[in-house]
Amino acid sequence: MGHIDQMERYGFVPANHRAPAFFPVELVPMSAAGRTIEGWRALVRPDTGAVLHCWQDGYKLVPHDAATAAFDAALRAGGLDTTGMLVSTDLTHDGRRLFRQYVLPAHSVEVRPGDVTALRIVGFNSYDGSLAVSWRGGGYRFVCANTTVIGRDVAATKARHSAGLDMEALARGMVAACTLYVAETARWIRWAAVPVDTDRAVRVLRALPGASDALVGQLTTAWVGGREDDTLWALFNTLTHWATHDPTRGGNRMATVHARQERVARLIDSKPWAELEGRAA
Repeated sequence: MGHIDQMERYGFVPANHRAPAFFPVELVPMSAAGRTIEGWRALVRPDTGAVLHCWQDGYKLVPHDAATAAFDAALRAGGLDTTGMLVSTDLTHDGRRLFRQYVLPAHSVEVRPGDVTALRIVGFNSYDGSLAVSWRGGGYRFVCANTTVIGRDVAATKARHSAGLDMEALARGMVAACTLYVAETARWIRWAAVPVDTDRAVRVLRALPGASDALVGQLTTAWVGGREDDTLWALFNTLTHWATHDPTRGGNRMATVHARQERVARLIDSKPWAELEGRAA
C-alpha cells in the first residue's frame, strides 16, 4: 500500500477537513451604557455580529486567511521538497483558532523496515490569544496515521499579534521545525532498539503530564494488549495513538488532539523518559 493510499485509508490527520469557511473579522470600539471604553476594542464578525474576543489597543489583527497565505509563502521560501505534500486546515472554537497542517512525504524517515514517518508541520493562529502565529514540527506515521509534535518549542520564532506578521521569522521558524524533526527521527530509530518491560513502561506512563489514574490504566491496557513489541518505539506509539485517535468530546477535536500531543512531547523531554532512553535529561 502506497503512502497516499495509507493516508486515505487511515485518515490524513484526526480532524474534519472540510474546506474552512473563512469569515470576515474586524476590530470595533467597545462601549457600555452609551459610553466608549477607552483602550479596548472588540473583535467581531461583521457578518453575524458575534463577538470573538476583546482586546486592548496594542493588538494587531491577523485574519486566518492572511495567516494561511503567510504559512504557504514561508513554506515555499524555506526550500523544502513539497513533492506529494498534503495540506489541511481546521478551525476550532467557533473559528477562533486555526490549525494549518502540512505533511511532506519527500521528507520521510524509515524508523525500521516498513515503518515510515514523514515530516509534519502545523501552523497556528488565533483570535482569542490562545495561539501565537507560529509553527510546530512533528511526524506523521504512515503505518497507523499517528501524529506527533516534538520539542518544547519547535517553532523558535513566533509572530505575536502585537507585532503582526514577519515573513522572514516565519520562514526561519519553519526551517527550525524541519531541523529538529531530523534530529528527533534519529532518536526514534534508536528507540526501536531499546527494550522496555511493562513495569518500566507503567512508571513512564504515570509521568505523562496531567495523567489521571484512569488514563494511566487505559494506556497500560493499550500497552499490554496492543503493543507492537517490547521497545521504547512501541511505547511512544502507544502514546501517540492515544493522542491522535482516542475519542474527544465536543466540536473542537483538533484543539484537543494538539493538547494531547503537547503532553506527550513534554513527557518525551522529561527525566523519566530520558532514564528509560538511557541518556541524561
